Amino acid sequence: MTGEVFSHATSWWCRTTIAEHLQNPALPIWKSLNQKHTELYRDLKQIYYGHCPGVEATFNLPGPYWGRHYLLWHGGAPITLIYEVYSPLLQKYLGSPIM
Repeated sequence: MTGEVFSHATSWWCRTTIAEHLQNPALPIWKSLNQKHTELYRDLKQIYYGHCPGVEATFNLPGPYWGRHYLLWHGGAPITLIYEVYSPLLQKYLGSPIM
C-alpha cells in the first residue's frame, strides 16, 4: 500500500466560512472539523462513474473511476462543496463493484 493513491478531493470555500470552521486549513478537512466537534449534514448531489483523461493522468491508471460531489451543511447553511474521485486501486482491497 505504500505510495498508492486511493482518492483525490477538491473543496470550495467562502473565505469567511473557512476562517470560521477550519482552525488550521492545512489539516485535512475532516480532522479540522472533528477538532471543533462540528455537527454536519452531508447533502450528496451526484455520483459519477466513467472515464476522464485528466483523472487518468492524476492517478496514472486507466478508468473507469467512481466520483461524487456533495455539500456540507452546518447550522442550516452550506459551508463547502466537496468533489471526490476514487482510484480503481481500491478494488484490490474492496473487490469489484456490483453493477
